[in-house]
Amino acid sequence: MEEAYLEKKNTISNAKRKVKSNVLKVKKNMIDKVFSDVVDLVKQFVFSDDYKKYLRKIIDEAIVELNNENIILVEIGKNFTIEKDVILECLIEKGYLEENVKFKILDNNLIGGAIFLNDSMMYRIDYCLDSLIEHNRVYIGQLVFEMLNEAGEENE
Repeated sequence: MEEAYLEKKNTISNAKRKVKSNVLKVKKNMIDKVFSDVVDLVKQFVFSDDYKKYLRKIIDEAIVELNNENIILVEIGKNFTIEKDVILECLIEKGYLEENVKFKILDNNLIGGAIFLNDSMMYRIDYCLDSLIEHNRVYIGQLVFEMLNEAGEENE
């Protein structure tokens, strides 16, 4: 009798573990889908007028962060070289000489934004949108996880 009880308990435990594992897989898939959607939205954003405003804002912040260095190095993604003109125009408006702004086109697929460095390359400021998404991955995942948990509690 005790053996049957232990077997039943073990079967129930295994079933609960499988259900929990499946729920976690579904939650992970949903979080991955949210991130995919965020990346798609960011890819749309970089072709908007608001994106140009964003670029100007990050340039202002980078200038402050770099303590108005005379020479600025700017790294941009290979798919977003149009940013080069906007960034250069903005830096010239801020008083930089064109010959003191150097660009490097990166081979990776950065999504929007730019990386700013001082001339000695000792100070690096990453304003790439995909970096921003990645830095907030845990936070966004927690929000999605909490929303799913709340929805699950309401359905119980």
